[in-house]
This record gives sequence, C-alpha cells and structure tokens, in this order.
Amino acid sequence: MLALPVHGGVVIRRLRPEFSERCRSSLHYTLLTGILGLAAAIMVVQRDCLAAEWRQTAAAAELFVGLALLGGLVFGRLLRFSKADILTVGIVFAVRNVALAMAIAVTLLNRTSTNSGFGAP
Repeated sequence: MLALPVHGGVVIRRLRPEFSERCRSSLHYTLLTGILGLAAAIMVVQRDCLAAEWRQTAAAAELFVGLALLGGLVFGRLLRFSKADILTVGIVFAVRNVALAMAIAVTLLNRTSTNSGFGAP
C-alpha cells in the first residue's frame, strides 16, 4: 500500500527534480500534519490504555519502530541508494511498520485491549 507512493516520489524526484524542489515546503508540512494528526487520534482513542501501561508500551514501540528504521537504512545502503534515498527508505520502513508493531503488541505482549479502539473485534 505504501510502496507505490514512495516509488512514485523517488521517480519524480529523479526525473523532475525542479518539481520536487518547488513543492518541497508544502509537501513537508502536509506530511508532518498527517503524522501528528494520526498520532493525536491514536492517543485520544487509546488514552486509558496509554495512561495505565505507558512505560511498557513506549519501550515496545521504540524498539519495534527503531528496528524497522534500522532495517530500512540497511536495505537502502545495500541497494546503494543516495544518502537522501537511504534516509527516505529508512523512514518509510519505520512508518509503514507501525501497523506491524501494533500486531506484535497485541499478540506477543498480550494486549488485546489495544485493538478494540480501532474498530477490530
């Protein structure tokens, strides 16, 4: 689901660098607003669970997302991408794998209550 927009962005940046430079500021603010909005929505929906178990949840999230970021950086380096593309791939791996981190938290940490706020049974 995320690979097509990311790949499209890389292709546009390589083929039409003037377009990506011209739209850089507005795209950065749009992305930042989306990420902050998503984080705020999750915190509101899961406020009771976060308040009760915030230390363990934060440690698990940091570990899962950090490993995904590291994996993306290594993957980009192995493919000999430019430094900007390596960073992009690393961030995409980390952001994309938040859902995987949620699944891990639900199954391995036995946190079935974290799933209820997202409309799942």
